[in-house]
Amino acid sequence: MNWFKFYGQDWLTDPKLFGLTAEDKLCFISLLCLASASENPGEVKNITEDSLKIITRLEFNTTCDHNDELGCEWCHANGVLDRLQEKEMIRYDSNTKRVTVVNYLKRQTSNLSNAERQALFRERLKKKP
Repeated sequence: MNWFKFYGQDWLTDPKLFGLTAEDKLCFISLLCLASASENPGEVKNITEDSLKIITRLEFNTTCDHNDELGCEWCHANGVLDRLQEKEMIRYDSNTKRVTVVNYLKRQTSNLSNAERQALFRERLKKKP
């Protein structure tokens, strides 16, 4: 899996994250990780809410009554893709099961070091016919 830039200050102060449950935040971090490993950075293909919750390793309690307020981690994350989309953190197409993390590439290419800029330039040269 590729590394990606993660802005700790934004994580702590971004108003979009306020009001999200811990489970929603964990799912978002999982989406960032998946987006970094994608052949199209920032996009996650073939993902559903349930598969995201599995990848995030949220607990599914078999004794849970599946009440969202009192339920297990799995229940608390019900609707996570909708909530992240409402906060304009992702775009989700349920038909293609594709998630696009909003501004992923912009954040990954801002404030590049000289070495990072050179690596991107070399990568673009390799892709030219």
